[in-house]
Amino acid sequence: MIAKHLPDFGLLLLAAELADVKLKAFKPLNAKRDRWQFTLGLAPSKAYQRVSHSGRKVGAVCWHGHRDFFRALFRICQTSDACRDKTAVSSNWSGGKVTYTAENFERTYPATGYQNIGSAFQPMTYRDACVCEDK
Repeated sequence: MIAKHLPDFGLLLLAAELADVKLKAFKPLNAKRDRWQFTLGLAPSKAYQRVSHSGRKVGAVCWHGHRDFFRALFRICQTSDACRDKTAVSSNWSGGKVTYTAENFERTYPATGYQNIGSAFQPMTYRDACVCEDK
């Protein structure tokens, strides 16, 4: 994922902590350090562990964990004048590239949960590929 117009990397860390996930493979993408590339990883609690289409646990964050991370990030940004209307996160789902902002997140995000990550014979959507309590 890529976060743009984020004045402080600490905001990503705080959002990850609030959502009970962790950031991994993060790096700044410009000299101004307001554009960051990152991946979400499982926190030690593994509260948002994803499963494969066959039902095996994998070391990845589920759809609900991503949702909670974005909600936390945009909630934090709504209280910060430095990033209120500018921050956006681009992500690639199986349905293509999606860009979330605080304004469009709640109406845009649900559609990504219906992408099939299984096969035609054993379909499984992102929103069902997890062991979390939100399922």
